[in-house]
Order: sequence, then C-alpha cells, then structure tokens
Amino acid sequence: MKTWMMTIEYNSKTSDVILHYAKAIQELSGYPPVEVMNGDAIKTRFHTYDFRKFDYFAAYDKGIVFHTLFRVKVPRVMRALAMCQTFGGAFSCVLVEEERIQRPHQRHQGRIHSLQIDPDAFSHMPKAIDRRRLETQFKDVLQGERIL
Repeated sequence: MKTWMMTIEYNSKTSDVILHYAKAIQELSGYPPVEVMNGDAIKTRFHTYDFRKFDYFAAYDKGIVFHTLFRVKVPRVMRALAMCQTFGGAFSCVLVEEERIQRPHQRHQGRIHSLQIDPDAFSHMPKAIDRRRLETQFKDVLQGERIL
C-alpha cells in the first residue's frame, strides 16, 4: 500500500513552511494543494511543541536524515511520522499518518512490509532530497526503530 499525508519544507531564514497536501487530505479538509505559512499561522497547523522542533532540526548539518513525530491539524489533530532531510538552515519531510503504520508487535504484521511512501510525495520535495535514504529510514521505523 502506498501512502503519504503531506510534505513540509521549512526554511529557518525566512521562517516559512510550505505544505503540499496529498489528495486524500485535500478532500478531507478542503485545503488547497499547496499552502505557504509563516509566524503564528504555522501554529494553527502544528502543535506548539512540534513547532519548536523546526529551528532545532533546521540547525542540523546539511544532508542529515532523521525521523520524528509531528501532531498536525488537518482538520482534526493527527499524529504523523515524518521522515526528513536537512539542507543547511532548512529541512524537508514526508509525513505519513501514524494510524497507517503498524508496529511489529501489533496484529497483522504482514501489512507492515507492504507499506511504502507514494512516489507522488517526492515530486513536491527539493531536487537535492535523497529519496533512497528517506525510504530506508521509513523501512527502519516500520521495523521498530525508535522515533525521535
């Protein structure tokens, strides 16, 4: 099964967040395909504690791949697993709704290996993103690696 919820791009120099929504989220929420937010508008979409992570992650060295959880309001609050890569003062992430991910210790373990990020998600991300590293990170998380 191929899935994604949205992609985010954050630039710490401008404090802008660019959100690209999957078609399913657009239909659910009525949001446009692309949304640019800054300042307090970002806090309407992301939980306050998650918003604080933005500058922290953007400060990482260029090319670092990591994963974390974000609580995103689209339109209800959803927990989303984010696979991200830094770009010197910025980062980009693919978000997948946590409910779609099943941990190895839960029922229906066979489904975990068939879950993939939809290639359409990567079409909205910067060209410099290392798609293979993000997909490897996603597979590691599915196999039970700890989330930051």
